[in-house]
This record gives sequence, structure tokens and C-alpha cells, in this order.
Amino acid sequence: MNIITKSGTNDYHGELFEFFRNDALDARDYFETTNQPLRLNQFGGNLGGPIVRNKVFFFVNYEGDRTHITIENALNHTLSAAARSQFVPSMQPVLAQFAPLPAGCTAIPAPASCVYPGFPDPNPALGSDMVYDPAALPNILREDTGSVRIDYNVSDKDRIFFRYNINDSLTNYTYGLNEGQLSPQALRTQLAKIDETHTFNGTLLNEFSVAINRFYSDTNSNTPTPLAGFNGFFTDLGSLPGPNTFNQITPFADVVSKSFLRPN
Repeated sequence: MNIITKSGTNDYHGELFEFFRNDALDARDYFETTNQPLRLNQFGGNLGGPIVRNKVFFFVNYEGDRTHITIENALNHTLSAAARSQFVPSMQPVLAQFAPLPAGCTAIPAPASCVYPGFPDPNPALGSDMVYDPAALPNILREDTGSVRIDYNVSDKDRIFFRYNINDSLTNYTYGLNEGQLSPQALRTQLAKIDETHTFNGTLLNEFSVAINRFYSDTNSNTPTPLAGFNGFFTDLGSLPGPNTFNQITPFADVVSKSFLRPN
């Protein structure tokens, strides 16, 4: 697969663009009970033209993305006041990582409207061990993409170009209400390439390229340590992935192309 970047010409050309969505203009999702923030802005532009006419050209491009989407989870649940009351003192630091109980659900036993079904306490007087805790979970993205390309026509038979591409993004993904249930996912990819093409004749050419490609990602979460589990039931306190980094270098490549013309 060959990826081709647009090059400049002897004339200056450019463009700007913007695409946006907003909760003030969009209809509410069918499953949402309240209006949740929605901000989506995609914007950018490019410009190309000559540095030295007929010899050296440039082309630059930029694209940005700013997205804020809030996902509503009406079925999100947490430990009830009854379950929390049974924590021994040594477990209080762990209990402090849990989301606060929703208003109106702090009584023991919890009101029937708060009860998340399927988790009755062994002591009937304590009611349920789980209550509903509806959640609005924001996901926020910032992404910036840019590229630059320089073309140099050395002669009728030799052409050199250089290009550099970068994509840098940060996604703050919220996956729960407990402390630290936010994953700031950073990503950066970069590519630099220099290419020289020599034309021997109308049917034979040689292309020599050197490229360096680097990829970096970090998928840590903000979950506090130590991470604790509880015997008898599972409570999501988050995860501790990554960080993960990866670098790749692509060595030079030399490609000779020959066209064979069949006589009429």
C-alpha cells in the first residue's frame, strides 16, 4: 500500500473547513432521560504553493478534533449503605474510593425505588446490598493531525521530496463513578520520509526511500493503588493497564520499475 501526500504547485492553493455538532442543535438520544453535553468540532486547513517556481514546492496541512460526549448509564449501581456499614475499619480506605451514595438512597434498608435487584443481604433486615446510581460518564477527545511536504525538482530526470506527518491525541475516557475510573489514553504517531526518484528513460525508473515511523501509546488509568478485590461479590474499582510504548523504524527501500511496451 502506497500513501500519497498532496504536493504544492506553481500556484498558491488553500482551504479552511469546520464541522460541528452541539446538544443545543441536536435532538436528544431516545434512551437519555436528561440532556447531556455534546460538543463536536472538527476543523482544519491546508496551504500549498511554490518556494522557487518550477523547482521547489511546499504543502502543509492541519486537522483538529475536539469532542465531548457524555454517555448516560441509568443502570449503573453501587454498594448500598447496608453493605458499606459492614466494612471493617481496615477496609475504610478502600470504601473511600467508592462513589457517594445517591441522594434518597442512604437509608438502611434502602427504599424500594433504589434497590438494584438480585443482591439481597443475608440479613433480611438490611435489605439489598446494591442500589441504583445513575451515571453521566463524559468522554473527552483532543486530537491534532499535521503534515508538511517539500518537493524539489532537481532536473527533468531527478525528483526529491520530504514529508513529515504527526498525529497527537488524548482521550479522557470515563468508565465509572468510583475514584480513579478515568483513563487518559495518550497516542502519538509520527512518520518522516525522504524519497529520490530517478528516471532513466520512458520505461525505467528507480525510487530510493528512507522512512522512520514511530508509534507511542499510554493506556494508564487513574485507579488508586493498591487495587482491592472482595470475596463473595465483585466491585469494579477500575483497572491498571499499561503504560505501553512501541517504536518502529522502517529501513531504506530501493525500488526499480520497468515498463515493457508491446509493439503494435
